[in-house]
Amino acid sequence: RAEIRKPGLAERMASGEMRPDFGPPALHPSAGAVLVSARPPLIAFNVELEVADLALAKQVAAAIREPGLPGVRAIGLLLPERSRAQVSTNIHDFTRTSPAAVLEAVRARAAVAGAELVGLAPRAAFEGFPPAVPLRGLRTIEDSLASER
Repeated sequence: RAEIRKPGLAERMASGEMRPDFGPPALHPSAGAVLVSARPPLIAFNVELEVADLALAKQVAAAIREPGLPGVRAIGLLLPERSRAQVSTNIHDFTRTSPAAVLEAVRARAAVAGAELVGLAPRAAFEGFPPAVPLRGLRTIEDSLASER
C-alpha cells in the first residue's frame, strides 16, 4: 500500500515498474487509482481488572502487546465510571492469538473482573473461551449475517 502512495505512480506505471492486478495499465485522468485490500477481522477485545489501578493496566498492556502476544496491540485505561482499570486490545489475527489467550495473559498478571467484545467477531475466535468469565457484548459475524436473512 505504501508503494501506491509514493509520488510518481503514473510514471512508475508507464515504465512498467508497477502494474495493476485488474484493469488498464494507466491511471484514470480525474479519479486516479483505487487500492482494494482485505485483512482478517480485527477484534476489539477489552479485559476489565478488579481494581482501578491505571499503572497496573499499563504494565499488563505493555507485557502482552506484540512481541509478547503475536498480532496484539494493547493499552491500559482507567474506567472511572466503573471504578476499574481496563486492558484494551486489538487482536489482528485471532488464529495466532485468540481472545482466550489474551485473557489468560492478563489473568497471569492481574485479577480480572470480566471481558468485553466491541463490535463483531468470528464465532471461531471465542471457541475455548472460559465460560466462568463474564463476557459482555458477544456478537458474532455469523449471527449478524443470519439475522439479515
